[in-house]
Amino acid sequence: MQLRLSILFGVVAAVLWSLPVHAQEAEVYELPPVKYSATKPHDAVTRLQSALISGDLKLEGSDSNVVKSLLRILHIPVTSQMLVFSKTSFQKDIIGPKHPRALYYWDDCYVGWVPGGLVEIAAIDPSMGPVFYSFDPRGLSERNPPAFTREDDCMRCHGGTFVPGIPGVFARSLFPDQDGEPIFREGSEVVDDQTPFSERWGGWYVTGLSGDAKHRGNICGEEVNDHLIFDPSRGANVTDLSGFFDSSRYLTNSSDIVSLLVFEHQTAMQNSLTHAEINCRRMLGYQEDLKKVLDPPASSGTNDELLFDSVRTVFEHCADNVVDTLLFKDEAPLPKTIVGSDGFQKTFEENVPRSKDGSSLKDLLLSGHLFKNRCSYLIYSDSFRALPAPLKRRIYARLFKALDADHPNPRYSYIGREERERIARFLPRPIRISPTANLKNKLAQLAKELAFQGHPIRLGARKLSRCAINQDTIQTISTSRRFSGGCTHRNCLRPGDPRRSGISGISWTAGLLPCADFCRTTGAHRRTTQPGGKCRARGGLGGLFATQWVG
Repeated sequence: MQLRLSILFGVVAAVLWSLPVHAQEAEVYELPPVKYSATKPHDAVTRLQSALISGDLKLEGSDSNVVKSLLRILHIPVTSQMLVFSKTSFQKDIIGPKHPRALYYWDDCYVGWVPGGLVEIAAIDPSMGPVFYSFDPRGLSERNPPAFTREDDCMRCHGGTFVPGIPGVFARSLFPDQDGEPIFREGSEVVDDQTPFSERWGGWYVTGLSGDAKHRGNICGEEVNDHLIFDPSRGANVTDLSGFFDSSRYLTNSSDIVSLLVFEHQTAMQNSLTHAEINCRRMLGYQEDLKKVLDPPASSGTNDELLFDSVRTVFEHCADNVVDTLLFKDEAPLPKTIVGSDGFQKTFEENVPRSKDGSSLKDLLLSGHLFKNRCSYLIYSDSFRALPAPLKRRIYARLFKALDADHPNPRYSYIGREERERIARFLPRPIRISPTANLKNKLAQLAKELAFQGHPIRLGARKLSRCAINQDTIQTISTSRRFSGGCTHRNCLRPGDPRRSGISGISWTAGLLPCADFCRTTGAHRRTTQPGGKCRARGGLGGLFATQWVG
């Protein structure tokens, strides 16, 4: 017994030692099981590199043409352009009010570029968060393709300094001087959707209208006799940047206010997902270590594989944090009227899953708050889908409670009944399973497994349709499918391509997953297979069919 306790204390000490403390040299994400720097990422850049090596894609021409081509390949709209002139990048020597750094983004990738300098990329790996790269776009050709380098310098700021404990994506607001140097003693802050409007965008250019509301964009300050001279009214309601710098070198003459607002929410949501993924994976590893030296506690009667209170506590905390961010809890109020670029808004709201009433999670409101339906569209992201199943079950349970029509969680009382009903349409609908006598046990087992992985399940009374059994594997003979917005890729839900269920002898077709899961896995065109594409599959599928799966 004494030996077992000694081993236990050793395990606990090792885990506690892995927690982030100021004196610690290695960040927690550099330790097992994540091992951030030592792990080969799976993100947009690794796919891009493969295509360049094979010759399927080429990047060549002037640096602006290379950036245009890169954005097109990564499906990032030029209209997302934002311009930052504060010297807060590792390329700060060539950044300033007359030569800002351009940033572009979409759901899972961010690109930075300074004309005459390097291109920077932050691509999201679902299991690790953002991975940072750079390459020189100048002088590229077929004989001189780009060399993507994982950029360690980015980790000085993005590796836990401003977003503790994780690799993070973020924006800062500060007070720049006439050269773009931060006036540090006046302070700075990381900006997200909880930051007051008046404190945003110091060191950034901002184009768009916000009425009488002021922000810190478009203005340089100075200190006179230890007093800050900074007048936000001079930077409000700017629609043309040509008076600030030569914008002809950039891809568009804007730094759109709506793009900035969406970007700040997206970075906060991505950081919440990364934090949850990394910390819950660590706790699962911790649990495995404890199981080696302790007998697991008696079953609580549920199917939850989290055996220890300490592990469950972390999962509960992460679920609370993710749901709060998903549902825009404590969102800072926005001005009554915000007017930005039509180009960005049109692109942002295109090709997204829509419910029967035509609404989507990307519908912008831009009055009081950012979105009409306050549930983040990153619920469709690979990062969300990659979360551990015990965590997703807790998240969905909280979402269903928060959006209950009659008795919602008072924590989210700011969301009205009509908005709750709209949002609820985008959560996963139950999968109906219709077993016949000879397959009842197997399908019941499959139903249990799907429920265990976080998918709502309901047993139905219909008979199996066009199903054959071969070596204990459910196989689809044919599928009947029709689509209602979202995914239009011809290979989506193609029959006969099974996915393992995680239990012996059973697999299911891609039709049981959101269609974008399958298309993204096969590398289908992103713009035609937006995450969470809404599919309806009837019949076929071995009697397993989605009544209406969204997300």
